Amino acid sequence: MESLNRLRRKTLLQLSQISGYVMDSENERRLNMFYLKHKGTRLEIGEDNVYTTCPKCGKEHKVDICDILGGGDADLYGTNVYCHECSVKRDEEVSTR
Repeated sequence: MESLNRLRRKTLLQLSQISGYVMDSENERRLNMFYLKHKGTRLEIGEDNVYTTCPKCGKEHKVDICDILGGGDADLYGTNVYCHECSVKRDEEVSTR
C-alpha cells in the first residue's frame, strides 16, 4: 500500500509539472499562477524557497516574497534586501546621523 501511495504522489507531481497544477492539502487541484522554470521543469515559488543575496556582505538569505511585494510598488529588479546583521548595522548607522 505504501508503494502505491508513493507512486500516486510521484504521478501527481509529474502531472503538476506538466500542467501547471498542484495538489493542495485537501488533494484538490489548483492552478499554480507563478513558478520558475529550469530545464523544462516547473519549480513552485513558495514561502520556503525564495532567497536573495545581501547587497552589503553578499550573504545568501531567505526572504518572504509576500512581504517584499505586498505593498504593491516594489519590483524584483530594483529591490535590495539586507541580511539581518547588515540591517541592524544599517539601522544603527542611520540613527546616529
